[in-house]
Amino acid sequence: MSHCAKSEKIVSIAEKIFLALFVLSIFSTFIFWWSGLSEKNALDSETDHKFAEILNKNFKQGDIVFTENDWDLDFLKYLDNGILPVFLDLKNATEQSVARMKNSDERVFLLMKSEKSREFYVKKLNLKVLETLKAGEGEVVIAETLFKTVRKTLVFSRDIGKAKRVAFSKGEKTGECRKVSEKKWQCSDENWNYVGLTTASFNGESRQAVWAHPIAGKTLEIIFDLPENSRTLRFNSVFAESAYHSKNTSPVNVEILADGKTLLKYANPFTSKVKENVAKIPENTKEITIKLTTRDDRQRHFVFNGFISDEL
Repeated sequence: MSHCAKSEKIVSIAEKIFLALFVLSIFSTFIFWWSGLSEKNALDSETDHKFAEILNKNFKQGDIVFTENDWDLDFLKYLDNGILPVFLDLKNATEQSVARMKNSDERVFLLMKSEKSREFYVKKLNLKVLETLKAGEGEVVIAETLFKTVRKTLVFSRDIGKAKRVAFSKGEKTGECRKVSEKKWQCSDENWNYVGLTTASFNGESRQAVWAHPIAGKTLEIIFDLPENSRTLRFNSVFAESAYHSKNTSPVNVEILADGKTLLKYANPFTSKVKENVAKIPENTKEITIKLTTRDDRQRHFVFNGFISDEL
């Protein structure tokens, strides 16, 4: 082997060793950074238990929960059933976005890593503090919003358990869905085949919504009795993010009827953009029916929310 060839081989080996050491240094730096981040953001066991204890004692259905810590969520495993959702986007929340989440007079819970951030978030979200509770190293702030909201007499996500009827029909054959909790109707043994409370992204913001997966060849009917003086319907629908793994692009067809007469009718396309609808409800309407159909039901992870108001 020539002297030149030997030199090239030595250079090649040195380059490989240098590259291996460089990759190893990046990996080591990442591990060190991640470990530091984990330790920095982790909540101690006492705080986790206290967060859960306070929520289990004070939470009422419909209240909104935000946690300042969006990394370590061990406290979730100690929560009673029915306490949901817990939002992780407190840093990005605004007064208006919180108001849109509210159905009526629900309270806002802020789970703070310490009391240092309390004043900042209370001011940012325009909240009135009702109570502050020490939670280990952290703090729970219970508050109400001062932002004026529309009075909502019926809210689909909040009141799904109060539906008059939930069923799938095909011609004259009907399969009734079985109410299994205050927020859920199970329609078969398939775990996806239910109508009930969930959380989904509506134009990038987390919202409480109703999961309502249609079945091809059948009509899903959800019927509510209307409160007196119901005047306005607001109905928003979209596909849950999990639907976009599918190559199926079939729309979900929506028809909403007031005492049997069509109030809204549209095909919700397979996009991430929310379909927002507003309709005036005829006077003295007693019942509203939501009908959902689709041609192809593969991963039609369809959700909706909205409400009925007595304001025009």
